[in-house]
Amino acid sequence: MAEDSQRRLSVSPTTAFIVVIVAIVAAFLLGFVPEFNRASALNAELSASRERLQSADWQLKLAKARDTGASLFIQLNKRNYGNAAGLASDFFKQVQTAASQAPDATQKNALASVAARRDEIIGKIAKTDASAESNVRDILEQLPTVK
Repeated sequence: MAEDSQRRLSVSPTTAFIVVIVAIVAAFLLGFVPEFNRASALNAELSASRERLQSADWQLKLAKARDTGASLFIQLNKRNYGNAAGLASDFFKQVQTAASQAPDATQKNALASVAARRDEIIGKIAKTDASAESNVRDILEQLPTVK
């Protein structure tokens, strides 16, 4: 009877090797799958954070352009055309930068229509034309609002 139990417990080296390999693969998978799922979730979160960062960056650029435009309007209101000329150049550069990074076509088109009036506004400022003030006011009203 002792011989029968020893015969049943003896395993061939090939079978033992296969069992060990299967155990190693199972242990690897038990550790890998949860970490892979965790890494995938973190990657999705990182992607969403990058999108929010890009949106915030665009909104900041738009806000800076709006601030520069408001300063331009104030200088035109004071009839300080020298300062207004420099601010107008900065304003339109900021608008073009914001337009190139706009998140959708509607905002891009709105900013492009503002940028298209650059030469007209700068020309009026150079001629010290008082109508530049009302033109800048109209442009500021056309700018998309920061959400």
